[in-house]
Amino acid sequence: METQISLRLPQSLLADIDRRADSRGINRSRVIRELIESALQGRVADSAAPYDKVRDLVGSVSGAATGASRRDAMLQTIRDRRG
Repeated sequence: METQISLRLPQSLLADIDRRADSRGINRSRVIRELIESALQGRVADSAAPYDKVRDLVGSVSGAATGASRRDAMLQTIRDRRG
């Protein structure tokens, strides 16, 4: 059973929703439903927080390397962890 709700959206957000609806030939309600479903299922673009993507690397680099040597050291650490 579907339940109707009302919500207030900034005009800029509504314009984005309308552009998506128009480009796909569907109504704005369907766009909103799909976006909510995607968000709840964790499928929204780049659902992982940036920290979660590099969590395993945090604290893995030691020393006071700077500039190019620091970058090289970090790249080597990443390569080592990827196996």
